[in-house]
Amino acid sequence: MVSGSRFRVLIFDLDDTLLDTWAQLVQPAAREACQAMVAAGLATDVTTCLGKRAALFREAPRADLYASLVAFFGVDTARADGLDEAAHRRRVRDAGYDAYFKRDVRGPLRPFDGVYELLEALQAEHRLHLVTSGSPPTQQRKIELLALAGYFHGIHLVDSPAGQKKESALTAIRATYAHVEAHHFLCVGDRVDREIRAANQLGMVSCRIRYGEFAHLDARDAFEEPHYELSEVIALREVLIQRS
Repeated sequence: MVSGSRFRVLIFDLDDTLLDTWAQLVQPAAREACQAMVAAGLATDVTTCLGKRAALFREAPRADLYASLVAFFGVDTARADGLDEAAHRRRVRDAGYDAYFKRDVRGPLRPFDGVYELLEALQAEHRLHLVTSGSPPTQQRKIELLALAGYFHGIHLVDSPAGQKKESALTAIRATYAHVEAHHFLCVGDRVDREIRAANQLGMVSCRIRYGEFAHLDARDAFEEPHYELSEVIALREVLIQRS
């Protein structure tokens, strides 16, 4: 149990917050994305694609990475299969995007050390919600492999490939607890441009886990500045017992 917490509702992100996605899934997913793009007609080889992908992501983490790869390398017109150039370029871009985000994730997966114990301790005094974005079947499979569902009062799958945003999920959670003041909500995640921004816009308290794929992403404005920043989620107890 974590006693003395000023928060009543805790909202967690999944990837690189509870699950060490960076260490377990990112590299194989990146390779599969480049393999799919080259197979679809990207005018380079897989190794070169991987190197450029990493460089582009470091330079512009908010950009459409797969469109950027197509813009940089171009496409092999001999493999257009009758498509015009614009359609061929879209197909190559989509091949990479889908391979990365719509993966058939296989186990075993493990959360960060101490996550199960942390969530169990938090259940007694808080309402816990999990909000994760990506391809819903892929995200659901991660949750199943990690056996996380039993720790949460609600699980919210945000279909980002279809254009859904975390703001909608957080707004729905806020409405569920309309009697709870916004400053009694704490949202925890690694993305300043997603859950941190959404939480701040709703008047919640935000806590960034600066780790993994988006650790280098800088805040663009005040809404992307977290109230707290940690290097690992198990340090969250320190935030919970602070009175202000």
